[in-house]
Amino acid sequence: MQDNMLKAYLKWKELSEMGVELANQTDFGRIANVLEGFRRVYVVGVGGSGIVGMFLSGLSSVGAVKVPIVSHQGFELPGPLDSSTLVIAISYSGNTIETLYAIRKALEKRTPIVGITSGGKLGSVLDSSPYSVVIKLPTGLLPRVSFPLMLFSALQAIKRLDLLERELDLESACKVFENVNDALSSSQGLCKVLSEGDRIPVFVTCTPYYSVALRFHDELAENTKLLSFIEILPNSGHNSVVAWRRLKGGLEKVFTLVTLQGSVKYCKHAIDAFYRALGSDAGYTIVLKGGNFLEEVLWGAWIAGVSSVKLAQMFGVKAEDTPEITSYRKALVETLSEGF
Repeated sequence: MQDNMLKAYLKWKELSEMGVELANQTDFGRIANVLEGFRRVYVVGVGGSGIVGMFLSGLSSVGAVKVPIVSHQGFELPGPLDSSTLVIAISYSGNTIETLYAIRKALEKRTPIVGITSGGKLGSVLDSSPYSVVIKLPTGLLPRVSFPLMLFSALQAIKRLDLLERELDLESACKVFENVNDALSSSQGLCKVLSEGDRIPVFVTCTPYYSVALRFHDELAENTKLLSFIEILPNSGHNSVVAWRRLKGGLEKVFTLVTLQGSVKYCKHAIDAFYRALGSDAGYTIVLKGGNFLEEVLWGAWIAGVSSVKLAQMFGVKAEDTPEITSYRKALVETLSEGF
C-alpha cells in the first residue's frame, strides 16, 4: 500500500493537469450573473482539503491574485457574505462536517459557491443550489495525496473567474512535477537528516511560505506519525527566538532545524537574522525550486509528501493508517447537537 502511495505522489503532474481539465469542463453558468465584481474569496476546508486554502492565501499575499483570498478552517464563515464574495468549498469526501457547517450561512445569503469534491453531502447540497457550481473529482484517492487535483481545480476556477493574474502559467506550473528523480533525490537528503537520532524537526521559514511549512508538518504527522514544529519569520524573531536561545547547547540533541528557503524578497534576510540571534547555523536547508512563487510552493509540497512516505517506510509505519482522525470525526459528529 505504501508503494502505491508513493507512486500516487510521483504522479502529481497527471493529477494537476486533471484538476485544470475538470475545472474547464465545469459549467459556471449558475453564477454567471456575478462573475464580475468579486472583492474577496473565502476558501473553506480542513485537513488534506483545507491545505489548499492555505496555498491560495499565500498566492494572494504575494500579489498573484487580484482579490484577497482568506483560508477558513472552522465552522462559521465571517462576513460579508454577498454577491461580491466568492466561497470555494473543498472537501474531497464531501462529508467533512466542519465544511458543511461553514457553508450554511453562505447558502442562506445566496453567496456564490464553487464546490470541489468527489460527491457526498457537499456535492448534493451545492447541486441543488442555483448559486453554486461543483467541480466533480474522481473517487478513490486519499485527500492528502489528491492535493494537486484540488489545488489546480481551484486555481483554474479562479482563473476562469478572472481573479488570477494572467502571468501565472498553470500549464508551466504542472511541469514542476515532471522531474521525479530530482524529487526522490531531494527527499532522500531530508529523510537521512530526519532519520538520524530521535529528534523533532522544526521547520523555519517566512510568512509567504507558511503553507509549505504547514504541509511538511501535516504530511509528517499523517504519513510518518512524526511530531514537528513550525517557526515563521519575521514574527518568531520577536518572541520564540528567546525560548530557542535558552536551549543553546541542548538544542541539537532534541530538535533538527530545517530551513525552507524561497526567493521572496526579504525572506532570506529574516531567516539569516533569526539564526544569528539564535547563535546557531541554519541546519538543513531545503531550497524551494521554481521560476516563480507558485512553482516554489508546489515543489515544497511535493517534497513534503514524498519524504513523509519514504520516512514511513524507513520507520516501519503504515503511512495510510490514520484511525485517530476517524475517531475524531466520529466524536465530533456525536458531540454536535445540530444536524446538517
